[in-house]
Amino acid sequence: MLLVLLEDKVKKGKGMSEEMKEIPKHLFILHHFKNFKSFFIMQILNKSTNFSLINQLKTQKLFYCCFFLGFLFTSNPLISQTIQNSATTLTKLSNNRIKLESPVSELENNKFEIKFSESNVQILDNGKLLKSVAIETSKQNQFEVFGGGGDDLLSVDLANSNFPFYIKFDGQNNFSGTVGDALEIKNGNAENAVYYYYNKTDGLIELDDSKIEYFGLEPIIGIAAANATLNMPNTSNNAVLSDSTNPGELELTDSGATFENTIFPFPTSSLTFNGGDMADELTINDLGTLPTSITLTFDGGAGNDVLIIDAMGETYTDNGTSIQITGSYTYNYTSFETVTVNNGTLLSGGVPTLSEWGLIILALLLMTLGALYLVQPKWRNSLEQE
Repeated sequence: MLLVLLEDKVKKGKGMSEEMKEIPKHLFILHHFKNFKSFFIMQILNKSTNFSLINQLKTQKLFYCCFFLGFLFTSNPLISQTIQNSATTLTKLSNNRIKLESPVSELENNKFEIKFSESNVQILDNGKLLKSVAIETSKQNQFEVFGGGGDDLLSVDLANSNFPFYIKFDGQNNFSGTVGDALEIKNGNAENAVYYYYNKTDGLIELDDSKIEYFGLEPIIGIAAANATLNMPNTSNNAVLSDSTNPGELELTDSGATFENTIFPFPTSSLTFNGGDMADELTINDLGTLPTSITLTFDGGAGNDVLIIDAMGETYTDNGTSIQITGSYTYNYTSFETVTVNNGTLLSGGVPTLSEWGLIILALLLMTLGALYLVQPKWRNSLEQE
């Protein structure tokens, strides 16, 4: 009878948001069971009852049903264990291969963390330690992480990592119109961080001898590295590189739905951008306070590519392969068919404009005539007699 009442509530959609109406009936009922279970356990542990809260809950038609079922789930170990096992599971597939999975039907937002130490890996879910696994430092350790139906975050802590690894993170589903599934790589340093963008949601990050491959993600937060390389997918990309709102970080933003937005710390040695094999457009805004010794290289790749640089009100020079902004950085570029510098003034010493070429040719002509006048006496005498 109680299940009939709950199903009737779901069918009619009374008191439910549009988002909740889209959730399958059995998941909606399960969601209420779990929430009321937690509520009544809390009341029992505190040995007190929040009557004002209960009075508010009584206004809901589901209160009496969930009241009974909440105690049922608390007191029945078999049912309680079944609900717990329906969420995240961790499986050790071999000595150097771990699988962490949350089913797509699980609608909670998971916060997974893989935390490395010198000899083992801690795997956490929402701050709770699931397992500490001893690893084989002589092999590439593999971790497969599958998110559930909510907005999942995988945080990879490399503070004490000294061995190669491969991580595969599949965000699977997420709530529509929300932040989405995300990847965060924190702490530690790499000599080389190379980003390969497959498409809008998928890609690969190489960190020296280690790799993190991701699928179905929205934002990516990278790691500090001496050299960072951004490889665009082989399509027409529209990218914007700028200083991030977070101090000491850059942000590569997608304006054409072809790759994943990426935030990463300032590289200390070099930053390289490689376009795809079609028409790309790269806009470079203020890059903040990068190290003055950094080498910036931008390659448009194949196709009719466009490079737009903001000079931030400064003067600049352009010699055809690099743009030097006064008091700022040198932007080395190649394979861009169109190069535009906004918000700046071109100084002499760069590539002359058409009008400047005319003045240069006129000056050279006058210099030649002057030289002939001085070194050719006969020609000079004939000019003077006339």
